[in-house]
Amino acid sequence: MHLKRLPGSIGAMSDAVLAGFTVAVTADRRRDELAGLLEQHGARVVLAPALRVVPLADDAPLRAATRDLLERPPDVVVANTAIGMRGWLDAAEGWGLGEALRTRLTEAYLVARGPKTRDALHAVGLTEAWSPDSESCGEVVDHLARRERGTDLAGTAPDDHAVTVSPADALAAARAQTGTRGRPGSAARSEYGRPHQRRPVGPRRSASAPLAGRRIAVQLHGEPQEEFVGALIAAGAEVIEVPVYRWVAPLDPTPLQRLVDLITNRMVDAVTFTSAPAVTSLLRAAGPETDAVLRSLQGDVLAGCVGPLTAAPLRRRGVPVLAPATARLSALVEALVEELPRRTRTLRLADSELVLRGHAAVVDGVLKPLPPAQMAILRALAVSPGRVLPRSELLEALPRGADEHAVEMAVARLRAALGASSFIQTVVKRGYRLRVD
Repeated sequence: MHLKRLPGSIGAMSDAVLAGFTVAVTADRRRDELAGLLEQHGARVVLAPALRVVPLADDAPLRAATRDLLERPPDVVVANTAIGMRGWLDAAEGWGLGEALRTRLTEAYLVARGPKTRDALHAVGLTEAWSPDSESCGEVVDHLARRERGTDLAGTAPDDHAVTVSPADALAAARAQTGTRGRPGSAARSEYGRPHQRRPVGPRRSASAPLAGRRIAVQLHGEPQEEFVGALIAAGAEVIEVPVYRWVAPLDPTPLQRLVDLITNRMVDAVTFTSAPAVTSLLRAAGPETDAVLRSLQGDVLAGCVGPLTAAPLRRRGVPVLAPATARLSALVEALVEELPRRTRTLRLADSELVLRGHAAVVDGVLKPLPPAQMAILRALAVSPGRVLPRSELLEALPRGADEHAVEMAVARLRAALGASSFIQTVVKRGYRLRVD
C-alpha cells in the first residue's frame, strides 16, 4: 500500500477542502489520475489496486470480435484508450489481419476518447472523425444520436431533442431486450464461437432509438463499461465489445489486504471504486472480515462509486453509496469534496474552536494530523463532550491488545499534538473529559 502526501498545517481550509481526510483508491489503470485529483483538494490518498488489467494479445474473444467486424463492418468504432488501440492493432498484425482491420477502421466513423488515444491513432495513420471534450459516456451517445438525426439516414424526420438515458435504465433496458442477466456484450457466444452481439429488438429508427440499425464497436479497456454499452443499446444500437484486456489479481496483494484492515478499523474516511469487479475483489480479499468491512461501509467509511452500476454490488449488500450523476472521475471527486466536509464536527474547547475532520483535527484553523490511536481517543471523547469517560471505556477505542497504560500515553500525546493540555481534563480516579465551553 502506498500513502500519498498529506498537507501540513494550513490557514485557509477553503484551499484544501479535503485536508485531514484519508481516501482509498482501488483503481489500477487510472489510479494516479484519481489520486492527483483528490490530492489537489488536500486529501491523503491510500493506493490499493483491487485488480489490474493485462493485454489479451492471444485471447480468443478478441480475435473473434475482430473477425466479426471484418466480415460485417461497423458503422462506428469507439476507441477508448491509446494502449488498447495499439494492443488491438498489434494483435491483428500477429494474426495477419492488421491491414484489413485498418481498412475497417478507416471506413467507420471513428470516435477517439482523449488526446492520448488520438495520438495513438495518428501514429498508425488513422484519423478520428470526432473526439469528445469530456470523459462523459453520455456525451458520446448524445453526439452519435444527434449525428443520426442530422444525416437522417433512415429517411425519418430529424428531431432536435437529444436522447437522455440514465445508465441504470439503459442497462435494465438492454438486459430486458437481450434476455440476459449478464452485462451487455458479456461472454455469451454462438455455436460457431463468434461473440454474441447485443442488439435491441427491432431495427426501426425513432426519436427514442436514434441508433437503431447501427453497428457500434467499443474497444474496452478492462474496466467494464456497462453504463456506456447499456446506453448505446437503449438508443437502439447493436454493440460489439472488443475486449483488449482482462482482469487479473494485483501482483502484490498486500496493499489490498492492508486496506481491508484500514476499513475495518475505520482508519480511512472513504473508499473509491471505478468498477463493480473492484468491489467484488475487495470483498473477496476480506475473506472472514467481509461482514466487518460491510459494517464499516454501512457506517463511518464512505463508499464512493463512479456510477450506479459500479455501486450495484454494494447497494445489494445494504451499503449506502455516493455516486455522481455522471460517470466521470472528476464528478466523483466533486461529490467527495461536497460530502466529506459535511461529516466534520465542531466543538468549542477552552476558548478555542476544534473541528474533527477525517483523521485530523483543526484547531483555530490550523490542521493537526493525528495518529490513529490519538484520533480514536479524541473521537471517543467527542461523542459526548463534557462527559467523563473511564479508562476502560476509552480502551475499547484502541486496537486490540492495548492496556490502560496505552490509554494514558495516547491522551498525553493527544494533548501535545493539539498544542493545548487544557482541551482534555483529567478527572481523578474517574477518567477524562473534553473541557467544553
